[in-house]
Amino acid sequence: MKTLRVFFWVGLVLLGVVLVGNAADTDQSAYPVQVAEQEPRWDTADLGGPSATGSQKPIEPGIWDKQYRVWKRTPRVEIVNTNYSRDQVGNAVVDIIDKEGLKFYFQDYTYIPVRFEWLEQYVLWWKEAMANFGIAYANDAFDCENFARLFKAMLDVQIIPIELKESKSLASATVLVYPKNEFGGVGPESGTHVLNLVGTDRGWIIVEPQTGAMTELSRYPNLKHIIGLAFG
Repeated sequence: MKTLRVFFWVGLVLLGVVLVGNAADTDQSAYPVQVAEQEPRWDTADLGGPSATGSQKPIEPGIWDKQYRVWKRTPRVEIVNTNYSRDQVGNAVVDIIDKEGLKFYFQDYTYIPVRFEWLEQYVLWWKEAMANFGIAYANDAFDCENFARLFKAMLDVQIIPIELKESKSLASATVLVYPKNEFGGVGPESGTHVLNLVGTDRGWIIVEPQTGAMTELSRYPNLKHIIGLAFG
């Protein structure tokens, strides 16, 4: 009886081997997969999104690294050997704006200004990035506050490679304002507007992230119309 069981199981194993071998030898070409040809929908040299034609644009010089879509490194950040507490930052800004009822939002406790020359280099890098990556105004989808947040985020991360003994942030903020007067190609408008403020060794600098325009905070034409500031 045991002998019969052994032969039975051996037979099943051999049958399985034969079936697997036949399946492997089956001509796959007899069952072709039908794939409809489609036009490519993405431009490989552009970040403009889906393309109706699939055409490729020539690679722009500058921030493009050969054929790859990568960001060139920003100039290495140059910080000032000075620390400001949130109280010092708030008092300094209030003294310049000289307006009651300003709103301040602080997420950190210690802030470091940057060198003005580095900020100029960063703004040039930022303008090139916008041009080459198609960062542009798109109504509510990407408007002033989106520009200001992205500008600040890319600036803030520059402190990451620096070894610091204490937790600190770069002295940068987004600024909410009523743009009653034109500045940097924006305004006058009846609503609100958002742009950036950066602390430097030459004082506080207002930056319009949509155009890269800069001016000292004290000379900002909408100084008295500032509503609030948010520091990281």
